[in-house]
Amino acid sequence: TGPKSESDLKDKTIVAQVGSTYAKKAQGIPGVKKVITLPKDTDAYLAITSGKADAWITDRFVALESLKKNPNSELKIRNPMLYVEKIGIAVKKDNPIVAELNKGLKKALDDGSYAALSKKYFGVDIRCAQ
Repeated sequence: TGPKSESDLKDKTIVAQVGSTYAKKAQGIPGVKKVITLPKDTDAYLAITSGKADAWITDRFVALESLKKNPNSELKIRNPMLYVEKIGIAVKKDNPIVAELNKGLKKALDDGSYAALSKKYFGVDIRCAQ
């Protein structure tokens, strides 16, 4: 298990990648003992696994990849996540490809291929909660 809310992080040391939105969120949590910001998520992973931090706030994909590379790790991904950041595809305004992208994404979501690819490459369905 992990923190269910920001209040669960009171008096805790949190690690996050410097300059990330997660570092900014961590610095805004009331009552946090300390926020350590490090240049890379791999550094943050080492900080938490070595006991220098109580919690690591990072992107779900970074956490999934870290657990994949370190299958014997005792770390767990908090689910539902403390923060949710949706990602998207950036396309120049008025680009006609948007309609085709949306059509393709809808098809992949509807026919299950998006979920299948998610599970193949990430081990879980990575769709954002609707």
